[in-house]
Amino acid sequence: MERAACLTRLESILSKMRVVSSVSGPACPIDLPEKDRPIFLTAVKCRATHLLTGDIRHFGPFLNEPSPFLPLLVPFYTCLKLKKVIQNKRTVQLYAI
Repeated sequence: MERAACLTRLESILSKMRVVSSVSGPACPIDLPEKDRPIFLTAVKCRATHLLTGDIRHFGPFLNEPSPFLPLLVPFYTCLKLKKVIQNKRTVQLYAI
């Protein structure tokens, strides 16, 4: 794909992204450091379908594992998953926390 087409596609994806305020307070259902809890809790509150993170140190034990809350993914796996979703013409909800 040429650069202009990639930028157009990225702009289309970003236009569907919603920025939300972070949540804190309630007990976190998974064992995370205090600083990471608002990220996870906000994703759960927003009913995000996935949480993309590069923080392998803190989220690592929960990455790519089945979860009753939401799947936690690293960027590589997210790209694979998005490719599959796009191929199946399904809707994805994107949130920026």
